[in-house]
Amino acid sequence: MVNCEWITKGLRLEFTTRDNSLYYTTRPCCHMHGDSIDKVYKKWHKCDSWQDLEQHPNRMHFIQWQNQQQKFHPACKICEQAQAQGTKNPRLMYTENDEVDYHILDVVVGNTCNLACPFCAPNVSSLIEKIASQHNGVLPGKWGNDPEVNGNPVEVARVVADFINNRRIGELKIIGGEPLLYDNWNEIGKVISSGVCQKMKLTFTTNGTVMNNSIIRNLSQVKNSKITVSIDSIDKNYDFIRWPYSWDKVNKNIKMLFDKKPSSCFVNVESLVTIFNFELLPEIIEYFNRFPSFSFNFDLKPKNSELDFKVLPQNIIQSVYDRITNKTVRAELEYVLDNYHTMNLNSKRKHSTASVKWFLNQRQMNSSVLGSKTVEYLQL
Repeated sequence: MVNCEWITKGLRLEFTTRDNSLYYTTRPCCHMHGDSIDKVYKKWHKCDSWQDLEQHPNRMHFIQWQNQQQKFHPACKICEQAQAQGTKNPRLMYTENDEVDYHILDVVVGNTCNLACPFCAPNVSSLIEKIASQHNGVLPGKWGNDPEVNGNPVEVARVVADFINNRRIGELKIIGGEPLLYDNWNEIGKVISSGVCQKMKLTFTTNGTVMNNSIIRNLSQVKNSKITVSIDSIDKNYDFIRWPYSWDKVNKNIKMLFDKKPSSCFVNVESLVTIFNFELLPEIIEYFNRFPSFSFNFDLKPKNSELDFKVLPQNIIQSVYDRITNKTVRAELEYVLDNYHTMNLNSKRKHSTASVKWFLNQRQMNSSVLGSKTVEYLQL
């Protein structure tokens, strides 16, 4: 029998609103391949109270499968492949632990967000959803995706707060939108402040636009916390990518977080590498060097997007590589340079130019916010 503690003690929650009522769906973990879950079990069910979150047919389906089958569920492709290849297996992350009811409560709070980043989408940012609704025709990048109907963030926060107030949770993971916006966080923050979460871990990714003493206090009221601050760039290039926020403001918020956070709080600053910030990587790395932990994400989705930095010609990638000393980033760029012609993204220049021009116009900015060689290549 394939035993997995995610199935019995893991819960990933997503919410939607229909006819002014809150509905939800579940799956044991974020590693599952959503398209491989039977549509019968993916259906939305009404959520009248926090108790409902444990009773979704989807959860019952996976528990029953594990009790009766001798093999992986079709949705568990990552763990099946990991076991076959002898690589790191998410299934083995948790072992039996009677001190918790759930190892992890993984909550998608919705798309409420105050930024409109070029590589994001309407179902993850309410601001993009609002802007996209004002335009007809095809929008660039993922902005043209149809938005999902998200649950009312205040109602979602309340039902999640009730859940963690009544169940022993090992780790609470919050996914946005922007988790720290008032509507997303306030009710959850109240429960943390009540003192019932002292044995709970807290994990979330934030865009760094919201930081205050109340949030800092919450970080000291849990067992430990892991925060990823996703900022992507610095100075005017940040202002362009993380529109309509400003670099000066987020810089102050990051400083506040590092100055006031408890020792039990781990913070990692992260940048997603795209065509918009690639040429400025050396300067971004120089700034990031002041942080105890930072990382770069080169995995822009969807694969082969016109916003991928690999759209740029080999000589620009080489020139940036030559200016970088960070070993991790150099290794990533070495791989790209060695396999550049196989990737063959250079042919997307026309689409890249159109997308970048659209975003510059939407933000009413000129091309000076981008790298000069990128501007020249795209003929902006």
